[in-house]
Amino acid sequence: MFKIIADKKIDIKLESSVTIHDSCKMVRELNCSDDIRKFLNNNDVEVKECRNSGRWTICCGGPGKLLFPQLAEHMGANRNKELTETGADVVLSFCPYCLAAFEKFRNENDKARVLDFIEYLHRGLEL
Repeated sequence: MFKIIADKKIDIKLESSVTIHDSCKMVRELNCSDDIRKFLNNNDVEVKECRNSGRWTICCGGPGKLLFPQLAEHMGANRNKELTETGADVVLSFCPYCLAAFEKFRNENDKARVLDFIEYLHRGLEL
C-alpha cells in the first residue's frame, strides 16, 4: 500500500511535525518505512527522527506484555521516551499493538499526541 502512495500529494492539511514509530512488522516484513517518510515529506510534514528508527527500530513492548509484563513495561517506557524526546507534535503508529502500548506507557508530561496513521490522515480532513 505505501509504495502506491509514496509519491502522492494529497489535498488535506496535515500537522507540521511527526515522529514515526516503525513497528517491527512494518520494517522487517513490509519494508515500507522509507515510503511513509517520502509520502509525509511530499505533503510538507516534518519528520523528526528518533535515535532508533527505520531498520534500527526497537520494540514498543506491546507484544510481550502478556508473558513478560515487567520487561514490556520497561521497553515501552524507554521507547515512548525516545519518541517524545524528538519534540514532534505527533507520534505516528502503524500497528494496534504499538498504539496500545504507547497509550499505556505515556507520561503525563508528554506533549506529543499518539495517533494511528489513518487517524492522523482523518484529522487532516478536519483542519
